[in-house]
Amino acid sequence: MNIFICDDNEADIAQIRSYTKIYFAMEPYDPLVKGFTSGDDLLNDPLIPDIVFLDIEMPGLNGINTATELIKRNPSVLIIIVTSHLDYLDDAMKIHVFRYLTKPVEKKRLSRSLADAVKIYAEANATAIVYTRRHGPIALKKSDIICIEAEGRYSYVYTKDDKIDSVNSLSEWMNVLAGINKSYNFYQVHRSFIINMNYITNYSPTELSLSNGFMTIPLARRKRVEFKRQYLRHLERIR
Repeated sequence: MNIFICDDNEADIAQIRSYTKIYFAMEPYDPLVKGFTSGDDLLNDPLIPDIVFLDIEMPGLNGINTATELIKRNPSVLIIIVTSHLDYLDDAMKIHVFRYLTKPVEKKRLSRSLADAVKIYAEANATAIVYTRRHGPIALKKSDIICIEAEGRYSYVYTKDDKIDSVNSLSEWMNVLAGINKSYNFYQVHRSFIINMNYITNYSPTELSLSNGFMTIPLARRKRVEFKRQYLRHLERIR
C-alpha cells in the first residue's frame, strides 16, 4: 500500500505522517508513506499511490488539478482533501474525492477516514480467478477489471492492458464478483455487459463511457432507473 501526502507546508506533512503511522501501528498493513510539497513532484513520482492526502492551495499545480490527473491515471485512488478552505468543497465533490478534512486535522477524524479507505483498498485488491479457454485459471485483481462482455456461452474480461477470454457466463461472473468481500462496484447494465463503476467517466440515459473513452457501453432501458440508484449509492460510498 502506497500513501502519499502532498502539502506545501512541511509541518502539515509531518503531522499527517505521524497520525498515519500511529493508525497503522495497530493494523496488518505496513504502508509506504511519502511526502511531497507540490502536485508536480507527486505526479512525477514513478509509484502509483493508493491513498493520497492532498492540500488544495499550493504553488504551481493546485490540489484539484492534481487530483484530477491522479484519477485519470488510477480511477481507484482514494483522495482525501486536507485544507483550511471550504470554498473548494464543490470542486472536490465534482471529481468524487473520498473525504474532505479541514485543518487543523483532528487525529480521530483522520483515523476514521483511513479506516474507511483501508476497507475499500482491501476490497479493491481482492482477486478473482478467471478460468480462461486457452491458459487455464489465472488470478486477476478485481480493481483491474474495467468491464466484462458476453460472447456466446463465454465472456471477455477487459483490463487497462489486456482482453482475457473466460469460460464464465455473465451470471456466473456476477456471483463471483458479489462474493469478493461483498463487493458492490460491479453492475450488469446490459444483457451483454458487466461494468466496474469505478471506471465510469460519463453516462447518459442510453450509454456509459468507461475510463476516458476506453469503451462505450449501452445502458439497457429496463436497467436505467435501478442503475442510477446503484451508481449514486456507489458514489456516496467512496466519498
